[in-house]
Amino acid sequence: MGYSLTALELPLDARGQRVVADAVAFNANTSNFLVVETKSGKSIKPQQAARYNQVNPHRIVQDVGVSIESDQNLTVSPLYVCLEAHEPSIVQGLRQAGCDYPVLSVAQKSIALVPSGTHPGPVEAVLTGPINTKGWPSAAIHVDDQSTTDEFDRIAAQALVSAGGSTAAPEISVPTLAEQAMRFLPLYGTQYRTRLIKMFEQALRRFCDNSSGKYEFRNPTGTRRDSAVRIIQDPSTADPRGRAQSYQALRRPYRGRRTSQVDPSQLALFDTDRMPLIEQLDELQADGGPEADSDTTRDEP
Repeated sequence: MGYSLTALELPLDARGQRVVADAVAFNANTSNFLVVETKSGKSIKPQQAARYNQVNPHRIVQDVGVSIESDQNLTVSPLYVCLEAHEPSIVQGLRQAGCDYPVLSVAQKSIALVPSGTHPGPVEAVLTGPINTKGWPSAAIHVDDQSTTDEFDRIAAQALVSAGGSTAAPEISVPTLAEQAMRFLPLYGTQYRTRLIKMFEQALRRFCDNSSGKYEFRNPTGTRRDSAVRIIQDPSTADPRGRAQSYQALRRPYRGRRTSQVDPSQLALFDTDRMPLIEQLDELQADGGPEADSDTTRDEP
């Protein structure tokens, strides 16, 4: 489509009022911003919808820092995304609110655009027919500010285990770990990003407290602005005779927990193939070789 993702959960200026877009994309060829609102249910908020028609594109340029040759032709195109089952209600709600926006309808095996009835825009020019898919879009954004502590605990543990096997640094800052665990983190609006990092930091602290001394959570100091985690005993570098037991100890708090099933109503917009924590620890434990005895038999996740 020629669009690049530039922001997530970004507050936008709508003639002095505020509306938060779930996603913002920019097409440098057409100087067009696509502001996206996703809906998991069947209703819209009329006032919120109306504000999208008043968004100031010049403020978006300042907020996301895109490069433009001229700001004279900047435009904004609202787009609503919903489940196919709720499409009629969403379209009707928008029309009743006087907001004739295109609606992207997501089904289990297809994605189709319901075009604007009166003002076809750049999205309609590109999505002229349905796109067939093999299933629901896969989740790439695994946590948000409404996620449970269990979900944050999982990605925090995964980030630390991955970092331990891939870096020689004995201490890693919380923001660095957060970006490794949440790859779209830099795209979030400042306040939302700060909330996510704080929730992730709390999960890291819990993980360190339960790591039997293998990891130490370190608060900011006069010479270190950010909190950090110190790796005291990295299981990947442990003596092979105890390596399997070390990974099992890290796995133990997660036994019986399963990653939340991808709910199609979450409408994950981006794809990834992140490996679940249990599977990753199983692979790392397997690298310990044949030294693991009968007491270190892996549990099935």
